[in-house]
Amino acid sequence: MSLDELLLQLRKRQLILISESEIWPSPLFTKEIKRAIRRHRNGLRTLLRWSDIATCPSSNLHRQYWRYLGGNRYECEVCKRFVTVGVC
Repeated sequence: MSLDELLLQLRKRQLILISESEIWPSPLFTKEIKRAIRRHRNGLRTLLRWSDIATCPSSNLHRQYWRYLGGNRYECEVCKRFVTVGVC
């Protein structure tokens, strides 16, 4: 499973990526997702640190706080607050 497919599955299953190795609610993810998370841990860590919209757990509620940074990069200002205070 590629990183893009993993992010799509997380969004489709409404799983929240708490850190590069922890998902909530944990009973809803499969062994395949668990393996993909382990494989893409560094990429997920970077996306979480950047508050990238691909890791935003609530795209419907947070969309108004998405900010364009140039290129193909968007960040979620709500998720960025969590990273800043050390929640993620």
